[in-house]
Formats: sequence, structure tokens, C-alpha cells
Amino acid sequence: MVALENPECSPEAAEGTPGGRRLDPAYTPRECFQRISRRLRAVLKRSRIPMETLETWEERLLRFFSVSPQAVYTAMLDNSFERLLLHAVCQYMDLISASADLEGKRQMKVSNRHLDFLPPGLLLSAYLEQHS
Repeated sequence: MVALENPECSPEAAEGTPGGRRLDPAYTPRECFQRISRRLRAVLKRSRIPMETLETWEERLLRFFSVSPQAVYTAMLDNSFERLLLHAVCQYMDLISASADLEGKRQMKVSNRHLDFLPPGLLLSAYLEQHS
């Protein structure tokens, strides 16, 4: 599987901005959801998502980046669907995520592109529950 990177923003959200870059972060839940790649949004909409797993990743990232916004969070994840969920949570929270092979296992690294960590007011799990 190819490593997914959280792009600066989705092409739809970047229309009309110089170089395709966002001029300010998206704060509404809908804008945060639109940051998720089209492919991952389709999976989130049609699949039965294990909400407990999604909520666990949200809590871990919130706790980690609230304390250390400039640090890099790493996790070893062999489960490809769990990696997919983590990539989606990262994109929703405007974090950068990448998967790579490390000694035969899949490692994910998550970092924050901003100086501060400003989590969305509505988490992805809550957004999905509202729109299911």
C-alpha cells in the first residue's frame, strides 16, 4: 500500500488560493471533513466504521498534540484498516500523517504543521454519527 500524506488541503478547498495553499485553517466540521481525501471520505461514508477505534485515535492525538504540538507521534500499525482510520482522523484534525515500512512492519508518523494545535470543535466520530 502506498503511503498517504495529508495534503496541504484538498483541491476542492484550495480553489482560488495562490499555489493551492489554504490561507487559513478550516474550522467548521464540514470544512474539516472536506480536508479528508475523496477516497477516504468514500470509505467513511459507506463502511461500517468501528467508532470505538476512531474515538481511541482521536483521544490519543488530542492528548498528545495538546501537550506537545511540535512533537511527532509514532505508532506501529500492521492493521491496514486501522491505518486508514488514523489517516482520516489526521486529515480531519489538520495533521500530517505518513506510513512507512520499518523492519518489516508499518509505522505511522503524525505531525502538526502549525505552531499550535487547534482541534476541531466537533470530532470526526461525532461528525460521522450526525451524518449517518
